[in-house]
Amino acid sequence: MFGNSDTNATYILELTRKCNAYSLKKVTDLIGDPLNHSTALDFIQHTGRSFDIGLNLFTLISDQFRKENLHSDILKEILDPHGSHGEGDQFLLAFLKYLNEYPAGKKIKKENYKDAVVDREVSKIDIAIKDPRSKKAIIIENKINAAPDMPQQIPRYWRSLEKQGYQIDGVVYLILNGNKQPDPTSWTPEERELMMPDIMRVRVFDETPGDLYNGWLRRCEATGKNIDTVFLFRQYNKLISYIGGKNMNKPLMETFLTKMLENDNYETAHALKDMLDELVIYRRDKLIDEFNYRAHPFTRVGDWKNLAVIDHYFIENLSFAIDVIVTRSLYQVQFFERGYVQKNIIDIGGNPVDPLLAEANFAESFQNCGTRREKQFRFPEEEKEVYIFLRDFIDTLRKYNDKINTSA
Repeated sequence: MFGNSDTNATYILELTRKCNAYSLKKVTDLIGDPLNHSTALDFIQHTGRSFDIGLNLFTLISDQFRKENLHSDILKEILDPHGSHGEGDQFLLAFLKYLNEYPAGKKIKKENYKDAVVDREVSKIDIAIKDPRSKKAIIIENKINAAPDMPQQIPRYWRSLEKQGYQIDGVVYLILNGNKQPDPTSWTPEERELMMPDIMRVRVFDETPGDLYNGWLRRCEATGKNIDTVFLFRQYNKLISYIGGKNMNKPLMETFLTKMLENDNYETAHALKDMLDELVIYRRDKLIDEFNYRAHPFTRVGDWKNLAVIDHYFIENLSFAIDVIVTRSLYQVQFFERGYVQKNIIDIGGNPVDPLLAEANFAESFQNCGTRREKQFRFPEEEKEVYIFLRDFIDTLRKYNDKINTSA
């Protein structure tokens, strides 16, 4: 969509020849808007991001980084004022500050947690922050891997701490991203009324200021004093962005939503999407038109779904063909012999296309693709190149065919 502007303009004009001038102007304006262009490029960059985590201790030691228990162990150690990080309660206080700011703006008084202890898997609670002096407590339920709630899970934890004399300030329901919520099906009406208002659904990584990664973990990394602690945060933060990084970019989509609410941009965008879908077929037909009368030694040119088929090049009892598979972002030029493909024979007796490609000096141009040989071209960057390649390849086969016939 954002390749050569002259090429794109030609396609748009061809595809919209049946539209009225107003519709064409709206589509052109939408494409030409610098903000839309920038947003689209950001989206391409986001969806095409590489998620290579690099050198990371957590992924090196085992596959445990995908399991909730590992995250609970790390978070417990970070939150614990008596943890091995040796930095006292600064990370716990930063967490309380985070809860007061995001996601629900809970008003949790930090002075109530001056003597806090942090338990792990006591009474089966993932993490419990408790202050024996103030008798205040916070429950952290880890659902990073989207595990289902057990019946009465949160009420059981709540009641367990109440029996110990604690008043619950809130339940942090930790999810990686998305919209998972506690399941109150097994709760009593009284439990729903009492507990649901104090449940804070915290997304670990959704690329907003209020996720756990940006709102707390990165702040902790920036304020850590112990070099080992900073290293731990750096490694863990990389892990979090790695496992959460394929989710929807919410700030980007919010920008897009705002733009779609303006005027009739949404309908125009739908028209553009329909045109882009048709563009695949138009590109296929354009190839067919180009080679319809210049395909010799092939004797048939046609279409099938999103394929341009250049077919029926006969050498004795062999029938060679070219399929050009047209997709949104690629041209896949495949050269093959029909009988060999239909029998699905691979490397038994040799593929008959290989000696032909060698004779035509095109063996290095194609890659093995099962019983076919394939060369790919990116769209729109290599739009011209696919035509140049096909012309050259077919012309070379024509000369080879004439040579065979002359020799005969």
